[in-house]
Amino acid sequence: MEKVKIGLLIGMLAGASALSGCLAVVAGGTAAGTVAYVKGDSEAVVDATVPVAYQTALSVVNEMGLSVINDESDETSAVINCRNAKDEKITITMDSQTTATTRIRVRHGLFGNEKVSGRILTDITSRL
Repeated sequence: MEKVKIGLLIGMLAGASALSGCLAVVAGGTAAGTVAYVKGDSEAVVDATVPVAYQTALSVVNEMGLSVINDESDETSAVINCRNAKDEKITITMDSQTTATTRIRVRHGLFGNEKVSGRILTDITSRL
């Protein structure tokens, strides 16, 4: 009986490690411009520098009528915090991945809203 328990434990650990490796490959293998939803954020890696992505994101935010609460940017990262008409917080973060690519993340609300954040991110990525 003890051998069965040990075998089950080893099998569960092997399965868990194999699954986590697959998830890492799926999450890490996102192609440039492909939108993914991870831990409440819609995210994509785009072929643009942070300053270009930041200006594009600001244009989209303004066209959508979102109120910018604050924003900060430099050559390697940027953050735009804004609110919609329902006073829900939307955060757009950008981080340089390489000299020519940027990871953009959009979160709507505290826990995320895939539909809303995905729409905003798609609007940004379609212009880059």
